[in-house]
Amino acid sequence: MHHATAAPPRTSEPAPGLTPRIAVLDVLRGIAIIGIIPVNVSAIARWGYDTAPTPRPDDPSPIDVVTGLVFESRMMPLFALLFGIGFALFLRSTRTRTPRPRVVLTRRLVFLAIVGVLHHLVYPGEVLAFYAVGGMIILLPASFFPRWVPLVGGIVLTIAGAPFSGPLLIPGLFLLGLAIAEYDLVTVLMRRPGILAAAFGAFTVAAGSVAALQLDEIALGSFSKPGRIAGVLTMFALATGVMLLMRSSVAARTLTVLFAPLGRMAFTNYLCTTALVLALACVIDAPSIPWLSEYGYIVMAAAAPLLWAFSTLWLRFFRFGPLEWVWRTVTWWKPQPLRRSPHRAGD
Repeated sequence: MHHATAAPPRTSEPAPGLTPRIAVLDVLRGIAIIGIIPVNVSAIARWGYDTAPTPRPDDPSPIDVVTGLVFESRMMPLFALLFGIGFALFLRSTRTRTPRPRVVLTRRLVFLAIVGVLHHLVYPGEVLAFYAVGGMIILLPASFFPRWVPLVGGIVLTIAGAPFSGPLLIPGLFLLGLAIAEYDLVTVLMRRPGILAAAFGAFTVAAGSVAALQLDEIALGSFSKPGRIAGVLTMFALATGVMLLMRSSVAARTLTVLFAPLGRMAFTNYLCTTALVLALACVIDAPSIPWLSEYGYIVMAAAAPLLWAFSTLWLRFFRFGPLEWVWRTVTWWKPQPLRRSPHRAGD
C-alpha cells in the first residue's frame, strides 16, 4: 500500500538564460515529475478501488522492490525541497521589481491554493493547496529571519520528520530549501566538486544502508519508517548526483534536453498528468480492474514521451508553459509576455 505523492509546481521565475543553478533545478524537477507517475497513478484513477485488494506473494516482486527503493517516498521530499528553493528565488527576483514583494508572493500562493482546491475535487491525494498554505504560514514568516534560522530549523525538522514523512516532513524540507537558496548552496557546491562528490558519496552510502532495512518492509510502501528515512537520503543522493553530472558539458546537455522542459512546465505537466490518467481511467474503467504495480510503469512509459514532446515543442515558441503563464499573470496582476522573442533565444 502506498501514499500518493503530489507534485508541486515550480515557484521560481525562469532566468533569461539557463544558469547552471536554474538548469539543475529544472532537471531535478523534470525527473521528479516523471518519477511520481508510478506512485500516483492508482490514487488518481482510483484503480482497483471497486475490487478486492490484489493478493501479493510473501516475497515482493522485482517491480515492488523498484517502486519501494527508487520511487516511493523519494519524489515527495524532492518536490518539497525544490518548493522551498523556488520560494526563495522568486522572493529574491521579486524584490528587484516591486517594493512589496511579499504581497506579490502571497497573491501567487493564494492562486496556487485555489488551483489545489479545484484539483482536489478530481484527485483527493493532491497537495498543491497544502503547499500553498505551507508557503504562507511557514516560508513567508521564515523569510523575515536571518538565513541561519531556516537552515537550523530545516535541518532539525527534517531529521525529526524523516521517519514520519508527509505533513511532518514537509515543513523541514521547505525551510531547508529556503536556506539552500539563501546561501546559494547549489552554486557553491557546483564550484566545489570535491565537496559535492563527498556529499554524494555520503548520502548514497547512508541511503543504501537504511534501504537495506527497508527490504523487509517493501509491502508497507510509504508506511515503512526505514523507507521514509531512506527516501530523504536517496533524494539528497539524487540531487547531488545530478549536480555532479551537470558539471560535465555532455551530461549537462543530455539531462537538460531530456528533463529541463518537463521541469520548466512542471505546473502544467502535473495537471496534464492528472487529466491523462483520468481519461485513461474512464476508457478502461480502472476502478473495476485489480491494481498491480506494473500498471504504474506502463502509464509512465506512455505519458512521459507525450509530456516531453508537448513541453519541448511548446517551449520552442513560448517562454513559459500555459499554466505557468496564467500563474505569472495572476501573480503580477497584469498580462505577462508569453511568446518567445527572436532576440532572446535563451529565455
